[in-house]
Amino acid sequence: MKTLRVFRGTHKEQGLVVVIVTIAMLVILGVSALAIDINHAYMNRTKLQNGVDAAALAAAVILDQNGTEAEAETAANQALTKMSGSDGNAELDVTTADISVTFNDSSDFSGGACVLGGDCYVRVVASNLDLNSYFMQMFSDTKQVGASAVAGPSAGGNTCNVVPIAICAEDIGSDTGGFNDGKTYDLKLTSNNSPMGSGNFQLLDFDVDETESQDKKDSHIRNQLAGSYMGCVGVGDVVTTNPGGKVGPVAQGLNTRFGEGKLLSDYDSDGEVEEGITHDDYLASDAHNGRRELAVPIVDCTAAGTGKTDFDVVAVGCFFLVNKAPKDNSGKENIQGEFMEECTVQNSRNNGLSTRAGPYRIVLYKDPFNEDS
Repeated sequence: MKTLRVFRGTHKEQGLVVVIVTIAMLVILGVSALAIDINHAYMNRTKLQNGVDAAALAAAVILDQNGTEAEAETAANQALTKMSGSDGNAELDVTTADISVTFNDSSDFSGGACVLGGDCYVRVVASNLDLNSYFMQMFSDTKQVGASAVAGPSAGGNTCNVVPIAICAEDIGSDTGGFNDGKTYDLKLTSNNSPMGSGNFQLLDFDVDETESQDKKDSHIRNQLAGSYMGCVGVGDVVTTNPGGKVGPVAQGLNTRFGEGKLLSDYDSDGEVEEGITHDDYLASDAHNGRRELAVPIVDCTAAGTGKTDFDVVAVGCFFLVNKAPKDNSGKENIQGEFMEECTVQNSRNNGLSTRAGPYRIVLYKDPFNEDS
């Protein structure tokens, strides 16, 4: 007698495969749809950023021409409206956004109110601007973008609170001396191989009295490296080198910024003292206070000399102090700094802001409240 066998399992497995494939296809379609919306939002956010940049610059120009804050705010709004109505920006309807225009006498917006005739900086913020949603509306009601920008006068010809260290320009014709943002350079050498010439370790002589004793000369540069020098240096000025390594005084002065040395009763330590970090890491620390940001003269070393030598200043650069100075001659590590195209230097005894004057132009600054600006 033959037995009839029914293979129900195969039919069940076929049905399960259909369900899995269907779910997978829906997931793939959903991810693809989401990617389209994200790319659409990113593209329009870039357009909005360009518009906000233009608005901040327009407002800063009005203030630079002694216009009022009300006039500057009007100029910013007009620039945003013009951007919104230009070809390719039809979706950027700024009437749906929250627009904010604020003013400060400091580029990092840590100061106070603007003063007529003084430096004034503008921050323009466009937030919650509505965009069309293609697929994201399945997950949320709206798709919004925002952007911000800060603009104001650039650093002028003179910078105060500089340290008595100089670095040779890599490109004399460049506004930055040929240095690149985020790259690390040797600020003070431990060996006598400086392009400034024999006997120089990249130290400068600021008001040193040659009739004083060596102890007083050492105290002089020690305090200036800690932050006592209040004089100003600008493009076209001449600075004089201070020959010799002066390892002890250099360490005793610079290392106050890392919380070390007998001068700490007169000079503050930085709140962030970890060596070897980047400037971005430094800014990410809530403890930092700017003491490791240095203003350094950039000089033309074409005519290098021997011993005490004069050099022309071609720029003044901002450098983030990466490491401590060696305390004795056994330390062979050069003092290094990371170049920063933009900074507000705090060097003086009372952490006063660097004061700048001279030729300038209206430029954009990094928004201290928005890393994406």
